[in-house]
Amino acid sequence: LRVAREAIELRVREQRMSAIDIDGFASALRQPRACFVTLRKGGALRGCMGCLEPQDSLVRSVAYYAVQATVREPRFPPVMPPELPLLH
Repeated sequence: LRVAREAIELRVREQRMSAIDIDGFASALRQPRACFVTLRKGGALRGCMGCLEPQDSLVRSVAYYAVQATVREPRFPPVMPPELPLLH
């Protein structure tokens, strides 16, 4: 959750992606895994993106798809800074 939130906030506030050093994470999180990241605002869907096949380490995939759900989700406009505290 921390990785997703940090990636989202960096992208929305500073328009850049985070560089993640995976060495500090548990071995299981450094393994290639598929994942989906779902964003909710007030209990309602605000974005969801992911993959069914492993693309990268779980940590990097979570960061990547969190940002994708934030700014590239075709069903919603990009998340704006005032929305950040409302996202879960």
